Amino acid sequence: MDEYLQIRQDFEFRTVFYKQIPGNHANHGRLVMVNRFQQLTPFQMLLGSLGVCTGILLHSYAQERQIDLKMLIFRLTYSHEKIQTGNDVLDLIEQTISYSGSLSEEENDRLEAVSRHCAVHHILQKGIQIETRWNKRQIMGEKEKQLEI
Repeated sequence: MDEYLQIRQDFEFRTVFYKQIPGNHANHGRLVMVNRFQQLTPFQMLLGSLGVCTGILLHSYAQERQIDLKMLIFRLTYSHEKIQTGNDVLDLIEQTISYSGSLSEEENDRLEAVSRHCAVHHILQKGIQIETRWNKRQIMGEKEKQLEI
């Protein structure tokens, strides 16, 4: 099953996440606002990183150049179906970006090009090697035993 996340971000970088209700009932597919990140799957968190990074980049670019970009809506899907590209078999992330604001054709084209320069986009596209090290020392301080929420 595909993982879906919708992100809405305004020009002041206020961001709201929505996810689909899974399952086989009347509310299946309906979007609900995410109030806590624990409601997201790891794949949705990855999609969120891509969408938020892209949004910050686009809004920052638009503000620096006084482009009238008011709101961005990201529709992101992580497909667990593998796709064949040459000799590689890859997962697929689809990102659709919608906006509100008065943009010229040139500004629209420029923002579309800028959207591909987000750091998370580059990392996901190139791939990354992860090295994990386990610290065998136990954390002993009383403050570290509890998370302050």
